[in-house]
Amino acid sequence: MGSPYPLHYTLRWPYYYMWPSIKNHCKMPVRPIETEFTPARENDFTRLMFCGDIMLTQKDMVPILHPEVKKILNTADLFIGNCEAPVGSHQINPQAKYHLIYHMPELFIKGIIDQLDLTPDQWVLSVANNHAGDKGVDEYLKSINILSQIGVHIVGHYCDYNMPLNMIESRGVKLGISAWTDWMNREIFPPHSGVVRTECIQLSNWREIKKHYQLDMMIGMPHWEYEFQHFPKQRTRNLAKKLINHDGFNLVIGAHPHTLQPMEWFDNGICAYSLGNFCGLGLAWPVRLIPVLEVKIGCTDENKGKILSYKLHTFAQVNHKSRLDIVPLTEINTKLRDKMLKRLGLVFHA
Repeated sequence: MGSPYPLHYTLRWPYYYMWPSIKNHCKMPVRPIETEFTPARENDFTRLMFCGDIMLTQKDMVPILHPEVKKILNTADLFIGNCEAPVGSHQINPQAKYHLIYHMPELFIKGIIDQLDLTPDQWVLSVANNHAGDKGVDEYLKSINILSQIGVHIVGHYCDYNMPLNMIESRGVKLGISAWTDWMNREIFPPHSGVVRTECIQLSNWREIKKHYQLDMMIGMPHWEYEFQHFPKQRTRNLAKKLINHDGFNLVIGAHPHTLQPMEWFDNGICAYSLGNFCGLGLAWPVRLIPVLEVKIGCTDENKGKILSYKLHTFAQVNHKSRLDIVPLTEINTKLRDKMLKRLGLVFHA
C-alpha cells in the first residue's frame, strides 16, 4: 500500500505523526470557541453534535465515556462523525495492534453507541475516508450492511442510482448531508462506486438539488487536508468558500488531519476544517485532544435551517494499560491539560 500523499509530504509524515505541525500556512485568523449568532427560542431548535474520526484503538479497547462527557453528548438530536474503518463481524481482539490497515469489530462501534442514551437512528456516520478500502471491496460492502443493521444513518457511500446526498429530518428541519473523501489508501473501487470522492461533489449542482428537494440546510463532511496539521492549506479554504458561498452548503465539517483545526465564517455559513479524533491510536498528545462541535439550528419561521449558535466542547483521551477513557480536560494531569489548552488557544479564541 503506497502513500496517497505527494512525495514532499510523505517524507515528512513520520515527523508530523509524533509532532503535529502548528504552522499557519495561509495566515488564517482564528474564531471564538463559541458564538451565538441569533438567540435560540426555547424548544425551537435542533441540536447537532459533530465529532471527528472515530478510530480504532490498540487492543480494541472501547473508549469509556466519562459521565460528564455522556451528559453533554446525550443532549444531541443527531450525533454525527466519521467511522474511520470498515466494520466487520469479527470479535474484539485484546492483542490487536494497528498500523496502516484498519478493520473495526462491530462490537467496538456498538460499544461506543451503547454508552449514550441516543438511539442508533440518532447517529450519522460517514464511511467516506482513506481507510474505506483497507480490506477490499467485499469487506467494505459487508461494513455497509453491518452499519445498516445497527440502524445508524450512513453517509458517503456511493450509490449509482442516487445522488451523493442523504436526507435526514431532525425536529422538522430537512437536512441534506453529503460526505466525501480526497484520499484513499487503496484505490480499489471502480469509478462511481464505493465511497463518494471530491470530484463527484464538484460536479454536482448543489443549488438545484437543494431547491428540488426543498432542503432547509445542507451539510458537507469532507475527508480532506493533510494529516497532523493544525491549519488548512489555502486551496482547502478556497473549496470551503465555494461550497458555502456558491454551492449552497450551510455547514462544512472536515476530518482526516487527526488534529483540531480552526473554523472560518463565510457569508452563507461556517466551516470547521477538522475536528480531529473522537478516539484513536493516540501516540502524540495533540491527537488526544477530543473536540465535539455543538451547533444549534432553528426549526421554524425565519430561523428554520439557520445556524443560531455553535460551541466547541473539548475532552481528552487518556490511555491506560488496560483501558482508554474520554474525560473532561479538568480530569487530566495539570501538565498535559496546560499543553492542550495552549494548543487549543492557537486555533480558537477562548
